[in-house]
Formats: sequence, C-alpha cells, structure tokens
Amino acid sequence: MKKYRKTKALSIICLITNKNKYTRCFCYEYINTACYLLNLSDRAPYKIDVTTINHNNISENLEIHYVSKDKFNIGITEIKSPYGNPIKVYNAERCICDLLKNKNEVDIELYNKIIKNYFKQSKKDLMTLEEYAKIFNIQEKFENIMEVLI
Repeated sequence: MKKYRKTKALSIICLITNKNKYTRCFCYEYINTACYLLNLSDRAPYKIDVTTINHNNISENLEIHYVSKDKFNIGITEIKSPYGNPIKVYNAERCICDLLKNKNEVDIELYNKIIKNYFKQSKKDLMTLEEYAKIFNIQEKFENIMEVLI
C-alpha cells in the first residue's frame, strides 16, 4: 500500500468526505488529486481538484472543474483515502482521458510521468480507455499515445 505524504490537501479530503452533503455532488479530479490517489503520480496535491456537474455551488476552498451531467458519472470508482475513508475518484482510464484532453493545463514532466505510470500498470484497461476516448472526443490523441507507448 502506498504511503501518502500528509499535506493540507489530503487532510481536506478526509474532512470533506465526512460531510454527507458533498459525497454525491463531486468526484476528485485528475491532475493532482485522483492521479496521486491512484498511484499514477508521486506528486502530493497541495490543492484539491474536484469535478462537479455544471452549476453546482460548492463553497469550499477547492479547485473546481465543471462537467456536463451526461459525462459526470463516467469512470467514477470508490477507493479509500489515505486516512481510510471511502472517497469517490475517477478511475485511471478517465484520468488519462482528462489528462489528454487538458494537456496544456499540466506541466510536461507530470504529464509524461502519469502517462508512463498508467501504461506500466498490469491492471490497465485499454478497451475502457478507448471507449472513454470516443466519448470525450479525444480518439486521435489516444491513438497517438498508443502508437508511441505500445
């Protein structure tokens, strides 16, 4: 099991997951938070990234990403937080699609590390990744990555 560095952001995860009113309205986002929790990145988040459905109002100190209702539930899974609480995060395949879609929002070193770590995993699901790439209209970016890494 991964040992997490305790940061203010990871403490906030545990605080928020104990508030029932938030458990259904958001999911931990890809760049820092979900990728770290899924062992795709070793960079501990200093600010929590969350995704919510357009027009949800959340008044916490979070980096909020909005998504349409029809795409919000794609790839949500539940894992244990570093403190043992159940939390909802996007699965690795959804994280990779979000990363490919928003490549310019991530520094290149982190981007490359996350992509390489995903493809090194034995439990990667390339069929699901391809399906998500179609849904999020990033199939060309997905195919380019596949050509280089496989």
